[in-house]
Amino acid sequence: IECYRLAIVKQPELAAAWMNHGKCYYDMGLFQKAEDAFVKAYGTKDGKGNALYYAAVCSMMTGSYRQALGYFDRLRKERPEEFEPSWKETLARLYLILDMPAKALPYLEELSGTGNGSERQAWQQELVRCYARLGMKKKAISYVARLIEENPSEPVWWKLRAWLFILQEDYRHALADITVYGFQTGLSREEAELAGDLSLYVGIPSSAASYYGQAANSGISPAIAAKAAQACIRLHDFKCASDWVSRGLENGQDRELLRIKGYLLVSDGKYREAVSVYQKIASLSPESGEPWMMLGYCRWQQGKTRAAAAAFRKAADCKGYNRKAMSALRELQRFSRGHSSSPNSR
Repeated sequence: IECYRLAIVKQPELAAAWMNHGKCYYDMGLFQKAEDAFVKAYGTKDGKGNALYYAAVCSMMTGSYRQALGYFDRLRKERPEEFEPSWKETLARLYLILDMPAKALPYLEELSGTGNGSERQAWQQELVRCYARLGMKKKAISYVARLIEENPSEPVWWKLRAWLFILQEDYRHALADITVYGFQTGLSREEAELAGDLSLYVGIPSSAASYYGQAANSGISPAIAAKAAQACIRLHDFKCASDWVSRGLENGQDRELLRIKGYLLVSDGKYREAVSVYQKIASLSPESGEPWMMLGYCRWQQGKTRAAAAAFRKAADCKGYNRKAMSALRELQRFSRGHSSSPNSR
């Protein structure tokens, strides 16, 4: 560095000295000093465009992205004939970092059609994401469809198109593509759970249950257990649903799983057990009116009208449940007046 500094002192217009000075600083990780040296090199009589390009790279290394964009703007204006293909790659990345997808688009379209192998595929994926960010979802889907036609055995495109279909809320086609992707590569836990969600949404609970089972192979979570139980309920397989709930509750209490358990118990007429479940839910979410409403219903079915009334009053104090709870309470009072009291009405 000292040698180049002395050379610059003697010949301040020596572009090569400024360039080497900048490269030394760059190799040392001193990007701001390197940037200053490259800018000086560009400003000399023999300065070339690559000096300003390196200055832009240094700015990006320090997070000064707007400064880097300024250097690129100067390059395109002052040295368009020197603009190299690799610089377009850096500029495209810079536009994406700055959330300027419309500016990045023409470069991505060019880069996605050049090169080969993994590098080209990476630019093609960036192009698809850029289309999506710009709201050009139909064009993105059409482009990926072309890529699938060219190489149907490449799983990346099936997964990417599934993501695009999800953005369009076209869940049936998304499920079809994620299924093909799964045949090609197998599904991770997250992907299997997604496939289960899609299956449940489009009304194929048997497929959903299968995917949730696959997701649970690498460890069951309360969320997966709850969704698997819901799939079983849609299949009218309450025993299967109960098994999922039990598995999900092995590692602790979960409000959604308890809610499903309560529903299953009520459906089976097991009101005493359901009361215990809804009491747990109420303790976990005291601000929610739903468990108090269900507790009141269960007590009513047990013939314990006073306890039912107390539960409905609790529900009435919860936000959004006053009208519903008071209506249930009035119905209970009419029921009580029409029936003689019994020892169980406590």
